[in-house]
Amino acid sequence: METDSLEEALRDFDKKAKKEPSPLLEQFLCHVAKTGQTMVPWSQFKNYFLFKLEKVMDDFRASAPEQRASANPNVESVPFEDMKERILKIVKGYNGIPFTIQRLCELLTEPKRNYTGTDKFLRGMEKNVMVVSCVHPTSE
Repeated sequence: METDSLEEALRDFDKKAKKEPSPLLEQFLCHVAKTGQTMVPWSQFKNYFLFKLEKVMDDFRASAPEQRASANPNVESVPFEDMKERILKIVKGYNGIPFTIQRLCELLTEPKRNYTGTDKFLRGMEKNVMVVSCVHPTSE
């Protein structure tokens, strides 16, 4: 994957008023999910990451509504919108690439691979965004 075309696609995404997924940027997320190599600074792909994160959470909820047959006393019951806002707020606060970026991209590119319920998916996503360390784009 070429860094120049990736940076250009990210700039184009930031300029657009109506945000929508881009094939090249989707390919980039798949690349990060497979390799963990981000190739560009967080500041350049943070907006696309947030857009994709919000879209995946909304799509997951639309296709797999919350299944609360019986409440689990060990698990905090948080409404979808509250959990979504909590996750987005954490990601917006990142100053660098989160240490769990590879797993986060796996969750964004294949959200239903490991999760069937929206509440479980959101808890899994929350655990992965609650990291405190960051990595550099070129580190392994």
